[in-house]
Amino acid sequence: MVLSELGLGANVELKPDRGDAIETGIVAADALARLWPAHLPVPLISSFVPDTIEAVQQRAPAIPRSLLLRSPTSKRWRGAGVLGCVTVNVDHRHLHPAVVAEMRKAGYSVLAYTVNSEVRARELFKWGVSSVFSDVPQMISPPLPVGPSRPEKPPLLRLPS
Repeated sequence: MVLSELGLGANVELKPDRGDAIETGIVAADALARLWPAHLPVPLISSFVPDTIEAVQQRAPAIPRSLLLRSPTSKRWRGAGVLGCVTVNVDHRHLHPAVVAEMRKAGYSVLAYTVNSEVRARELFKWGVSSVFSDVPQMISPPLPVGPSRPEKPPLLRLPS
C-alpha cells in the first residue's frame, strides 16, 4: 500500500451531513475496525463535529481520534479531552508558538493543516507541531529534520485483535 511505502499515516476526516453526525461516526468506526489492513498503523479519525468523534469513541475506542479546528480557542481545543482525542488538528494559519506550547503542555499532539510550503512546515515543527497535512507532501518530505516533535519512526498504533 502506498502509505506503507512512503512511511505516511492516514487521517480519515469525517464530514457528516446535518443530522447524521452520530451515524457517520458509527459507520466509519465499524468499517475501519473491520476493513483496515492489520499490517498498517491504525488511521487517525478526525472531524470538526464533536458528536461524530464521540460516536467513534463509543464504538471503537482503540481508534485514535482528533478534533479539527479552524481557530484554536482554548475552550474549543480543551473539549478534545472529553472526546478522548489524542491530537488536535488546526488550520496552520491560526497557529503561533504560544498556542502550540499550551496544547502540547495539556498533552495533545498538534497537527497542522494544510501546509504546502517547506518553509512553513519547518517553522511549525520548530514550534512543536508533530505533523502536517499537505496537498504536496513530496515538497515537504523527506527533507524535514527529525526532532523532539517529529520522531524518526512514529509509534505504530494497532487495533486490538
